Amino acid sequence: TRFDRLRGQMTHYPPDPDNPQGLGSPFVRAIHNNRAGGLWVGTRGGGLYRFDPTSGEFTNFRHDPADPHSISHDQVADLFYDSSNRLWVGTGGGLNLFDEANGTFAAYPLDPDNPQSLSQELINDIAEDPSGELWIGTFSGGLARMDPDTGQVRRYRPDPEDSTSLSDDTITAVHVDRAGAVWIGTSGAGLNRYDPSRDSFMRFREADGLASDRIMTILEQGNPDDASAGNLWIATGAGLAMLDKNRSTFRTYGVSEGVPLANFNHAGTHTLGDELLMGTSEGLIAFDPDTLQGNAYVPPIVFTKFLLANTPVEIGEDFPLQQVINLTDEIELSYSDKA
Repeated sequence: TRFDRLRGQMTHYPPDPDNPQGLGSPFVRAIHNNRAGGLWVGTRGGGLYRFDPTSGEFTNFRHDPADPHSISHDQVADLFYDSSNRLWVGTGGGLNLFDEANGTFAAYPLDPDNPQSLSQELINDIAEDPSGELWIGTFSGGLARMDPDTGQVRRYRPDPEDSTSLSDDTITAVHVDRAGAVWIGTSGAGLNRYDPSRDSFMRFREADGLASDRIMTILEQGNPDDASAGNLWIATGAGLAMLDKNRSTFRTYGVSEGVPLANFNHAGTHTLGDELLMGTSEGLIAFDPDTLQGNAYVPPIVFTKFLLANTPVEIGEDFPLQQVINLTDEIELSYSDKA
């Protein structure tokens, strides 16, 4: 669907498997601008499509078992242009590098005999750090750091005995912020930040301020060309969290702070302005982070019950509590009440 916000109009491109120049799959997983002014569209089960918005036509790239230069799998979950303008395609059959001039793909599959290959073929997300290395999040295979020139991979997996290891094997989001820090979202074990000095990870969970440990999308506030880091906006399965640009404080946002929906999915991007777009189970939301107001209300402390030895105390002359606890200024207890 293409949405013209100025006119309030939507143009739908329904699946049409019988049209060779149409979109053949109803399940769109990834969309990315291409250098010719069109779009790349990754689908679940239908391969990769190149869309020409002028003609409205789609060109399809599908896996062909007889062609080693075809895309390695028809499930496409992520599309990423690196700093050298190379298009990387994350599929259900490993990582692919697409040669746009020749229309061919080079595959980087799982090789069980090679510890410097990917540890899982199901690719969820791809990012690039300032040194040019790719960070690849997989489904149930942890995180991979790859040298795109040599194809050599450094694997990162969880270690239950090491609290500085990656917190989970299923990576849902990878983001490199403008300061060069690598952030990794997991399917149920919170957020991780890579520490290059120790080759280890710092973990952040709900107890640290996340809305949920199930991370869906990570976006950075501000223009990608800004010199300084911006606030990180972290969409979860149960709300939105913001990590400030100093990377010291989380703040959660929900309906009372102006966020209309809370059950986010993996879709997210920036507009040309300052807005962030995020997908939810009930549709798309767009918001300017600067307009969200935190809830400044501090609820009062209210005592509702008084217990001795884990037993509620009755109110009366023969008991320590003479009236309801919230209206009581002082309680006298004997030494026998200490238990």
